[in-house]
Amino acid sequence: MERVNSLEILREAMQIERDGIRFYARAAKVCRDRKTQDMFTKLAADEVNHLEKLEMAYDNLAEHKEWLVGKDLLDSEPKKMKDLELFEEDISGEDLSEEEALKRGIKAEEDSIRLYKNAHESFEGQEGGEIFKWLLEFERQHLQTLKKALKNRSD
Repeated sequence: MERVNSLEILREAMQIERDGIRFYARAAKVCRDRKTQDMFTKLAADEVNHLEKLEMAYDNLAEHKEWLVGKDLLDSEPKKMKDLELFEEDISGEDLSEEEALKRGIKAEEDSIRLYKNAHESFEGQEGGEIFKWLLEFERQHLQTLKKALKNRSD
């Protein structure tokens, strides 16, 4: 895959992670159940970590025309997110139930999984695929967490 397409894929992935941060931070604020709030806060923090990794990969690829791989990328220490105030949006008047938030989160994770699966397959056996495989595994975990939370609400 040529570098321009790689940068486009990384830009799209970064936007997905930004959207995830905003959504999960918002969902944490509207949920009344503390356990559900904590789950959404953790998902937002994970997305911050993913965004940081993607930004590192993007910057290195754009500047040095090579992928950061392995220890240089995935083992780097993420910044600690002290709180979600940075991502706070005005949600007054928005009618978002916990169930709807869970369903929207499930849909978003399924979309992310599709993107990362396609990106990983595009890079199979090449540098660059490693980050998408890593993200794919995380998003699958997020999907299972959200599905379990939704199932527990209906039990």
